[in-house]
Amino acid sequence: MKKLEDLSLREKIFQMFILGFEGDNYNLLDKNIINALNAGLGGIIYFSDNIKSPAQIKNLITLFDKNVQLPLFHSIDQEGGQVERTKYINNNEKFHYISAMALGQTNVEDVTAHTNLMCNELKTLGFNVNFAPVLDTNTNPINPIIGIRAYANTSEDVIKYSIPVMQTLKKHNILAVGKHFPGHGDTCIDSHIEMPKVNLSFKDFETLHLEPFKQAIANQIDALMISHVYYPAFSGVNVEPASLSKKIITDYLIKKLNYTGLIISDDMEMGSIKNNYSFLNATIQAINAGVDLLIFRYCNENILKMINKLELAVKNNEVSINRINESVEKILKTKEKYKLFEKQKFIESINIQQNQKIIDHIAKKSVKIIKNNNHLPINKDLKTLIISPDKKTITNQETDTSLLSDFLLLPILKEIQYSLTPTEKQIDYIIDISKAHEQIIFLSYNAHIIQAQQNLINNLDFSISISLATEHDNFLFNKANAVLTGYSYKQPSLKAIADILMSS
Repeated sequence: MKKLEDLSLREKIFQMFILGFEGDNYNLLDKNIINALNAGLGGIIYFSDNIKSPAQIKNLITLFDKNVQLPLFHSIDQEGGQVERTKYINNNEKFHYISAMALGQTNVEDVTAHTNLMCNELKTLGFNVNFAPVLDTNTNPINPIIGIRAYANTSEDVIKYSIPVMQTLKKHNILAVGKHFPGHGDTCIDSHIEMPKVNLSFKDFETLHLEPFKQAIANQIDALMISHVYYPAFSGVNVEPASLSKKIITDYLIKKLNYTGLIISDDMEMGSIKNNYSFLNATIQAINAGVDLLIFRYCNENILKMINKLELAVKNNEVSINRINESVEKILKTKEKYKLFEKQKFIESINIQQNQKIIDHIAKKSVKIIKNNNHLPINKDLKTLIISPDKKTITNQETDTSLLSDFLLLPILKEIQYSLTPTEKQIDYIIDISKAHEQIIFLSYNAHIIQAQQNLINNLDFSISISLATEHDNFLFNKANAVLTGYSYKQPSLKAIADILMSS
């Protein structure tokens, strides 16, 4: 094992980066990612476009490992539900998961079982880092980015369901990365686009959002991801995201909470950063604030030039060598703890079909019947219309082509889809079609923050409504005789909803 003193300054600096890349074939990769690997890159983040099949990604990871001197963090955002980076793998070669909030409707045993299967998949594919669990408490109903990615709307329930996820990942020797410290749950802007601001007082923020992170630290989580959100309660009038804030990272997280694990930035190429800072200035500020590892979505010539300039900044004392050494020592110790210096061992194979049944069983427990005026089970003899949001118009849902009608076995059944923000022409068409049916089942997705969906709902006469995201849509369904919340639009949840509609 290489020690800190064995590394050049350039190698130390590259150890502090996790970079993404374009492509899925090692022999066709851009020279920039290869150059970064040769310079001592700390880790790689994989997105959906990099992962096409189990054999392909295992081969790619194996080749990466063969061509580096120091072991790599092979990292992925595999939360389950809305955020799954394995979405381009063929259906029969991957698991279909439910969302964190759907899991939050079940019990700890189910959460552990679900996470065990996810860990088996990650180990089969070759990943050793998962950017999960989400520790945010979803307190803002109009939050555009967290929602069902959170386990719950209260910190108590977030703790209840996130700690078993963290512990299960660790048991499988996968580095769990809790996110997004100090909490992204009260935002109303997506930090991928611009910098959100959370206006809560420190007391309110501590009460509503910080406890899941404190409990994760108490349970010895080894890595936390820092948000690109501005918190005046911590930073005052100095407008800066948490990821660049010394007050939040060093003064509060490290010194006040006594956190000694890895501190990882959210993707530095998100709008919250790139619209307000140069990458070099942001990187210098983040490292000086206490960040150990910086994620950049792409590895291109500009990013490599920026890293070269960072080396010069260290030599010019804009960043202290002690700060660099501190981070790299933590990185190397974490890699040693998770046995990354040992030869990578893949799980050879897993029974997808058999284990999927476990997830499907858990999914049935996650669907909640909010109201039932003798309309469940549904009348199987009526001419039935399902009106559902088009997955192609929902971020990260476009490859899951399963529909409720695939699992709802009725003699006379039609399903039509609407855009997430339906046009007036589309609304008129759906209203016209609905008049020819006796039983209408309406599926919503975040309608409470999308006026066009509300217009569609207000002009329809339906007997059964199902929110596929949070329960916040339910207030729109006063006219319905049966109301359900699915907390997920993924295949297992649709199967579960169909089962409940037919047999409850």
